[in-house]
This record gives sequence, C-alpha cells and structure tokens, in this order.
Amino acid sequence: MKKQFFSLFVGLITFAVGAQGINEMIDYSTSELNGTARFKSLSGAFGALGGDLSAITINPAGSAIFNHSEVGITLSTSSLENTTSFFENSKLTDQNQFAFDQAGVVFVMKNFGKGNWKKISFGFNYQTQRNFKNNIHAGFVNNQNSIEDYFLDYAQEFNVEDLKELDGENTTSAYINIGNSLGYNAQQAFLGFQSYLIDYGDLSNDGIDNPGYYSHLSHNGSVDQEIFLDTNGMSDQLNFNIAAQFKDSFYIGMNLNFHSIDYREKSDFYEYGYASDTAVREVRFYNELYTLGKGFSLQLGAIGKINNNIRLGLSYQSPTWYSLEDEISQYIVTYSSEVGGLDYYIDPNVIVVFDNAKLQTPSSLTASAAFVFGKKGLLSIDYINKNYRNTSLSPNNQFSIANALANETFTNTNAIRIGSEYRINRLSLRGGYRFEENPYKVAGLGSETKGFSLGMGYDFGGTLLSMSYSKTSSGRGRQLYTTGLTDQFNISQDLSNVSLSLVFKL
Repeated sequence: MKKQFFSLFVGLITFAVGAQGINEMIDYSTSELNGTARFKSLSGAFGALGGDLSAITINPAGSAIFNHSEVGITLSTSSLENTTSFFENSKLTDQNQFAFDQAGVVFVMKNFGKGNWKKISFGFNYQTQRNFKNNIHAGFVNNQNSIEDYFLDYAQEFNVEDLKELDGENTTSAYINIGNSLGYNAQQAFLGFQSYLIDYGDLSNDGIDNPGYYSHLSHNGSVDQEIFLDTNGMSDQLNFNIAAQFKDSFYIGMNLNFHSIDYREKSDFYEYGYASDTAVREVRFYNELYTLGKGFSLQLGAIGKINNNIRLGLSYQSPTWYSLEDEISQYIVTYSSEVGGLDYYIDPNVIVVFDNAKLQTPSSLTASAAFVFGKKGLLSIDYINKNYRNTSLSPNNQFSIANALANETFTNTNAIRIGSEYRINRLSLRGGYRFEENPYKVAGLGSETKGFSLGMGYDFGGTLLSMSYSKTSSGRGRQLYTTGLTDQFNISQDLSNVSLSLVFKL
C-alpha cells in the first residue's frame, strides 16, 4: 500500500475535527482506573497515603512513605459491555481482554545525609492509562440523513472536473494527485463521485440551466444503516520518581512522566434499503485510522502528617504535551441492484499520512486527606479538579476550528475518590468508590463516570499478594461522520476488571 504524505491546511482541519475527533481528545486526556490491585481496591484514593507503587501516579511524594524498597507487578482481566442506541434501536456487544497493567520498583535510602532529611527514594513505574480495545456494533433505521449527504457536502466546494480521473491516471494516482493539489476534502468528494453515489448535472426541470451535484440514491424517507467499530491499542505512561522525607512528618516528590499512545480504529459502515428504482442496492464505506503519539508531563506533590492519625496531600499534574501522527486509509463499494449489474469498488490503496500535530491535555490539581487508625485500618479521600477546556491542538492557526470546538464543548470537572482498608492481622479488606463529572457541557455527548471497587490482600512477610474487583459505568455520544451524515448514536459502557498484584520487599 502506497503512502501519501499530506500537509495541506484543509486536510489538517478536517482530520483534526473529524478522524482524530473530540472523543479522541478526551480519551487522550483521561485515564482508566489502572495500577496495582491495592490501588484499584481503594478506587485510586492514594493522594495522602503513598506507600504503593501506583500511588506515585497521583502524588509523587508517596514513594517516600515506603519503609523499605519494593518491586511489584500487576496482571488483570477485564470485560467491557457496550449498549449502543439510536432512535428506538439498541444493540449489545461485549469485549474481554487479559492485560499487563503495571510494573514498578521503589528504592529507599534511609538516614540520607544524617540530618533533617530522613529518607530519599527513587521510583520507576510503568502503568497503562487507557486500553482502547473495543468492538461496537450499531444498527438503526435513519429517517434523516444518508451516506450521500456526506459526499455531497464535500463535493460542493469543488469543480466536477477536479473529481475526474485524467488521461493516464488510475484510482490510486488520481486520489494521490487530488490530495496533493486540493486536500483531504477533495479526496472524499472523489470517492463519492467515482463510486457513482453522486453526479453533476442540471438540477432544474424547467429548462433553465442550473448545474450542481446530486445523488443517485433514492429512498422512501428512510434507510437502514449499520456501523462496526473495531478499536485497538492503548495509552500508557512511565514515571521516573524522586521523593524525600523531611524530619518526621513532611514528604515531597517529583515525577518526570513519559507517555505514549497507540490507537487504531477500523470503521466499517453499511447502508441499504433504497427505493426499488435505485440502481444501487448497498453501500459500504470503510475507514482505518492509526494514531501514534509520544508525550511528556511533570508532577509535583507533598504529603504532611498532621498527627499520628491525619495526613494531608496536595499534588499538581502538568498538561501532557503530545506529538501525534495520524494515518488514514479508506475505500468505498457500491453494489448494483441489477442482476449481473456492475459494482463500483473504489480502493485507492493509499495510506494518507498527515503532518504531526501537537496536543496539550489539561492540567489537574489533587487535594487529599487520609485518616489512619493505627494498624487497624484507614479511610482516604481525594478531590481532583481538571479543566478540559484547556485541551488544545497546535499550531493554532491550523487547528483553530478544533480548538474553538473543544472550548465550546468541554468543561471544568470535579472528581471524588474514596477508599478504605481494614486489617485483620496480616489480612487486609478493602473497598472504594469514585465519581467524576461529565467532561462535556452537553449531557448527550457524554456522562459522568461512576465506579466501585473491592479487594483484599495478604502480607506473607517478604511478599504481598493482592486482588481487586472494580466496575465502572460511563457513557458517550458519537457522530457517524463530521459532515452530512452527522447523526449521533449513544454508547453506554460497563467495564469490569479483576486484578492480581504480587509485591516483593527488597
């Protein structure tokens, strides 16, 4: 398959708002509840606790709470259930996956400097942020829009001669040449024109010349549509941590975080149910998107022991600055309704590679409190504030539309995490709850995130074994396409996860 490197302004605008999408901007700015089984059992409420390998992802001062060096690893299995709805139709799909969630190590040096600095620690932790593996099927009867509207919208800005194959060109070379000269929008119009979905001619019936684009599709007020979305990949982070204990009750820390994104989406759309006088029986439109990204962020944090029972924590997470590269390939097929009729299979066999974009995710501030009841147990609470309106793409002169849309669509959110632990000798029983507000201003575009967790752990002395179960519910809306066929279907998701962690004291 040929690669076409694409840097035209019009293409970047379309891709930023469309393929990369508002939903993807949220996905790259958020993380699921991943980490050690103990961390998950308490729903991630570790901002004032520390002493856990995943706790340093919330407050980097937490590694100085460790009394000795530790190394640990976490494996998990998850089940994701999707319910998609559009008008009165709904479908249920599910996805199961086994994953490697976390691995880390903390080295603790006590009596550092033999002065007020009692301890210094160095930590390294790898952790999954989001797992994109999913499979969604939505089917519905649409009485508003058709796939023809998608291609007609793109075609309006181009001369019909621009969408034709020139002498000596084939589909591949024409698709590349049109993209290089006119951009991604023209390539979309080209696919619709060459696949016999749209045409150009006199739109009037009164003898007055009124040329324009029109559709070859005819339907009686509604069409049947189905879309299959297959996503894969993940976003993850690697934390390089340093923290220190000052005197007996104050801890500070810093993380240098390195992030990566590997996102793949296959979108397979079908439309059928046309009127009997239509030459087209069915349309299939296939798009495959690949996004690869690298990013960096910084975290600062502090924990203070007010007394033997109360701890307070405060941490700051900087924006994550990503460099993203997007690729897309696509084809379209129109199937003839006539016996022995001609099907149009327009496959450019080209990967369009867009110029790198810069994505800045929002920063966040976490305030925490923990109540420790001796060796019997604890209660921990985290409050997180995050302004998603600060999500932006750059350079701004090329992504002004996407940034304006993000500013209008996203909002400031508050989140609460609560966790508790009760110890019976070497056995620990755990539970937690978390809630995060909807990052979208409009409820139909998303929903709040709710989840609970349970778990237990056993301390064998030099080894700690922990297990957790968590369930999270959330929702979002998704447009079929960004222009013309803009109808939205809603997705409700329930994610269940079981994790097992093994930690060794060094």
